[in-house]
Amino acid sequence: MARREATARAFVHQEAAPKTSPAAQPPMPNPSHALQRELAQAVAAGVFEPGAYDMTQRWSSRRTAAFVVVTCGAFWAGVGWIASRLL
Repeated sequence: MARREATARAFVHQEAAPKTSPAAQPPMPNPSHALQRELAQAVAAGVFEPGAYDMTQRWSSRRTAAFVVVTCGAFWAGVGWIASRLL
């Protein structure tokens, strides 16, 4: 019984390993900071200025409407198929 108490006491008084400070660890890459840097470079390069894009490559209204109908139709057909399999 004394041995069990000594083991329990040793377990309770176990010290945790010392934690390293955040400054000692190498910095992890941050995706949000990378995106902010890229955006700042794009703004500095004038990418978002009026006339920076070639607007002659726009889709016609008919092509845009067909794209919307096909993609939305495919989505809802998939949802309907999944619902029919579950019910």
